[in-house]
Amino acid sequence: MPAPAARRGLPSWAVAAALLLHLALLVSGAQALGDWKREHLLPRPSSTPPALKVRSVTAQAAATPSPEPPRPVLTASAGGAVLTPLQPAEVAAVVPPGAVVEPAVYVPRALLTVGPVARAPVLLDWPANWLARGAYRGVLKLYLDEQGRVKRVEPDEDMSLPGPLYEVAREAFMAASFSPGELNGQAVKTVMRVEVEFDGVGAAQPP
Repeated sequence: MPAPAARRGLPSWAVAAALLLHLALLVSGAQALGDWKREHLLPRPSSTPPALKVRSVTAQAAATPSPEPPRPVLTASAGGAVLTPLQPAEVAAVVPPGAVVEPAVYVPRALLTVGPVARAPVLLDWPANWLARGAYRGVLKLYLDEQGRVKRVEPDEDMSLPGPLYEVAREAFMAASFSPGELNGQAVKTVMRVEVEFDGVGAAQPP
């Protein structure tokens, strides 16, 4: 029986090497199985960032208009006048309590995102042939086109000026140029109110 003799003749180091090789194969197989499980069974980390939470704004809050800025005022004297802003308390004193309905084609100043601005000072002179003296205050409505040109001037019914003073103010504004009013970045036709003050105390007397 040569085979059993051959087996009995194997050196011990060969047996140990075979055992170590078998153990290495088992460990390698276990690692490969673990890698396969991690690759196919465990969830992979996602590179996509989590969704952002967006807070919605109600239509009522989004549509709330900003407070109307102070109305410009013109003070006229013998030396002319320029536009200056009114304080909020003064605006409340001159704004008529009733709502005024404007032509639909003209957007009121309160609804604009950018209001018209005079490109140059608007100067008012006291009428040379008007003998009356004193201080007068009135409110005018200006109708501007998309280029900022004044197309029409109307007196406010509650705060109108005497005829000669109104004509001076109307002609001065008709000749004035404004930057156009804008609504969400687009130039639109605009209607705005300005307060005009005439002070004839220092005006020169006509010859």
